Amino acid sequence: MLFEKNTFPKYMTLDISSTCNLNCIICSLKKYYKNKSIMPEQVFKEITPIIPKLDYIDLNCNAEPLMNKNLLSYLKQIKSISPKTKVGFPTNGTLLNERIIKELILNDLDIIRFSIDGSTKETFESIRKTADFDKLIHNIKLFNQLKKKFHRNNPQITIVFLAMKKNVKELPLIIDLAEKLKISEVAVLGLEPYSKLMSKEILYGNSESKKFFDLAMKKALSKNIHLQLPVLNSYMNQSCIFKDMFFITVEGDVVPCPLLSYDREFYYFGKKFLHKKKIFGNILNKNLESIWNSKKYKHFRKLLSKKKFPKSCKHCLMKEGLIVPFDESI
Repeated sequence: MLFEKNTFPKYMTLDISSTCNLNCIICSLKKYYKNKSIMPEQVFKEITPIIPKLDYIDLNCNAEPLMNKNLLSYLKQIKSISPKTKVGFPTNGTLLNERIIKELILNDLDIIRFSIDGSTKETFESIRKTADFDKLIHNIKLFNQLKKKFHRNNPQITIVFLAMKKNVKELPLIIDLAEKLKISEVAVLGLEPYSKLMSKEILYGNSESKKFFDLAMKKALSKNIHLQLPVLNSYMNQSCIFKDMFFITVEGDVVPCPLLSYDREFYYFGKKFLHKKKIFGNILNKNLESIWNSKKYKHFRKLLSKKKFPKSCKHCLMKEGLIVPFDESI
């Protein structure tokens, strides 16, 4: 029977920062995440014994990983322990400079995902408050230049576009921008709003945005760019994409997914609900493998596998495919 024997996942997210240098209109972090900090080295050290068991480690869950000055050190440690383990992270790209980019390339970062929510400076900076569009584009170009200089293919660069009514018309232009920046992958996310005002920006539940999705896909196919899209109507065959991975917060708490990593309000088709933090243990107090194979955590994952979602997963827009590109194979 599934989960009867002890297991261990291949994918892990370390939330090495719960603070950010921007003030984005789509983010709940500053309002709801009470502990604005970076992951202490003591917490990171607790995960080092299991690194060889992992295929992939993501150095972010909620905020801006480059706020943590230890990011390069953590990357080096992971790669020295297990060169085969891939490492990646998302970023708003504004804290990068030539020195950091060079270090990321030469220390074998595998994937970097840039958040670009608009093809124009005006749209991008109206969403990513206090960001600098020109600086972001400069840093991506610098990545390409230095990869060429050092004869490296990695890291793979991806654009992440959070789609909403405010910017969806620019999605086809994002494909043009990706081509210009020599980026071969664009991942589109849907919006999970944390305020009544932002709930008016959702795209799911209506078909008006389909034409922009279709046009973007047509462009992507013609330019050989891999475009991932969320759905605009909820999947009937709902599944959890996080049932075989785990997340560790800056404090060392083991949680099942990013939506359950801190308490916050969210709106589901105009109605307000609450994501309540769900903790299965803390790695400063208990062995990570013991937490993963605990009776409580096994039961939780068994419910997910059988699609008998617990109360904490009610109205989860991820399992409905509305805010993340959905994997049909799950």
